Amino acid sequence: MSEILSKTEMYIERARFQELVHKNIGEMSLRKNIFKGVANFIYSTLIIGFFFSWASASDTSNIFVFLNNVFESKLIVI
Repeated sequence: MSEILSKTEMYIERARFQELVHKNIGEMSLRKNIFKGVANFIYSTLIIGFFFSWASASDTSNIFVFLNNVFESKLIVI
């Protein structure tokens, strides 16, 4: 069943494989992945920016005031 290939046949198979790999890489569309990555970066930057804007907007909406109120209510021991 298993057939032993000669060196020449192995070189031919390797060349065919490399040609197939290069053909598949050439057919891949990388633009979609790049644009998707850029869009994800922009969206995540906007979300983080909105969070920090909210956190430092005023004394009443400050994240530190909010967290202090949350933790103070949970640290009370009866």
